[in-house]
Amino acid sequence: MAKHPNTKWAEREDKIFITFEARDLNEKPTVELKEEAIVIKANRGEDKFDFTLDLMKKIDVEKSFFAIKPLGIEVVAVKAEEGYWNFLLKNKAKPAWLKANWDLWKDEDESEEEDNAAASGFGAGGMPGMGGMPGMGGMPGMGGMP
Repeated sequence: MAKHPNTKWAEREDKIFITFEARDLNEKPTVELKEEAIVIKANRGEDKFDFTLDLMKKIDVEKSFFAIKPLGIEVVAVKAEEGYWNFLLKNKAKPAWLKANWDLWKDEDESEEEDNAAASGFGAGGMPGMGGMPGMGGMPGMGGMP
């Protein structure tokens, strides 16, 4: 019986990011990017993935691409016409296997500067410009140590 892997997606004005979470595939999967669909066929043990995503709108197949990675398949689908879709699938369904990828998501009203500013502080740690607390001194009994 054909199954569907967990799938995450995010969008920008000009492209869609789709990640099919399917690790440990038995053989190289088949990925076909079509103007209005993405077709994937793959095997993992007893599981058979054979499905078509009917996309909300058209993509530019020539500019779109995919990568097969150890943890699954990543697709960057370039939109034929810029603009937000708000739904990935043509039927506007929200199946249980399809989730938003909040790590890549960007809202329509976010500017590039806001997006870059949010990413630039990631992992920086600490509170810049805060320094130490005044009057605290060093550890007792440690005076005179170089």
